[in-house]
Formats: sequence, C-alpha cells, structure tokens
Amino acid sequence: MTKESPNAPVGASAGAFRQEILDVLAQLLQEATLDELRIAEILKAAKVSRGTFYFYYASKEDAFAALLDQVYARGVPAFETLFANDATRRPPALREAIATWLNFTPADAAVFRTAIEEWPRHAAIREVHLGAQRRLAAAVTKLIEDTHRDAASSLDVPAATLGSALVWTLERAWYEAGADAENPHLLLDVNAALGATIESAIYGAG
Repeated sequence: MTKESPNAPVGASAGAFRQEILDVLAQLLQEATLDELRIAEILKAAKVSRGTFYFYYASKEDAFAALLDQVYARGVPAFETLFANDATRRPPALREAIATWLNFTPADAAVFRTAIEEWPRHAAIREVHLGAQRRLAAAVTKLIEDTHRDAASSLDVPAATLGSALVWTLERAWYEAGADAENPHLLLDVNAALGATIESAIYGAG
C-alpha cells in the first residue's frame, strides 16, 4: 500500500520515508541513468506518494545529491585514512589499498558513476561531488608533501597540482575503463592498475 504523507511525517517514520527514497534510487541507478529515471518509477518502487517525495526533495537531482552525500560520507573518510595510515600509505601497500577502496559495491559504483555524469549539469550534485574531490586531493597532496619534503630533487609541479591531477585522473580512468569492462575480473584489473599508477606517481616522481 502506498504510504501517504499529506503533512510532514514525524519521528522515526520521517527518516524511514526519506531513506527509503534514497535506497530505491541507488537500486534503480544500477539499471538506468538518472536522466532516464522518472519520478513515477521512484515513487512506485519506494511505495511513497508524490507529496511525500516532494516534501523531502525538490527533484530527482536533489534526491540524488542527498544520496551522493551519504555515499561520500562513507567513502571519503576511508580514502583519507588509507593515505594517512603508515600501514597503507607506503609501497606496495598503497596500491593494494587504493585498489581495495575502488572495489565499490554495485550500488555505490552506480552512484559514483552517476555523479561523474551529472555534476557538470546540476549545482547541488556539483557542490557535493567537488567537495569530495577536494578532500581526496588534499589527502593525496599531504602524502606527496610528506614523501618529497626531504628529497634531494624537488617535484616538477607543486604537490597540490599533482595531487589534484591524480584524483581527477583516478575518477575519469575508473569511469571510462569501468564503462568498457564486461565482467568483474576486468574491473578488478582496472582498480589494480589505478592503484599502481598513483603509487608510482607519488613514490617514483623524485
């Protein structure tokens, strides 16, 4: 039965309605792009009324921004930790840690893929995505600075520039290679290659 919400839901039910919409959106994005999805499909799968949806979210893009924020709230701190932890920030552990981090669940992979496609077009999605990218770049930059601080030869580019470039390369390479990969084994190979590339760029740069 469809959940009706003529007024603002309160208590636990309010959070449940809101989260159900996001959970359903994450599931649907594994089979369709955000552009292809219709609000009616989300309502049917989540079993919520149109009024309930629009009470929480102004649009499907607004709902996706909230979903993206949740996914990044898990993924970004994990990335920051692996670049700060002595057990994972040194070769060869770093490449393995990056590859493991990139081994997203199908739902998270769909969200990340959608973010890459949609952030240039929607302000709310852009704000969340670029904020996450800045944090990832800062983590990489810090490791580059720590690694090369006492090096006899300096880097050819500022650490912040290299850190940002590596994060954006990671994003685009993962997206393009993943789009062409036909099975999970190829995706694992892609993740391993990306981990090795970033490790080499940091530790082999000077």
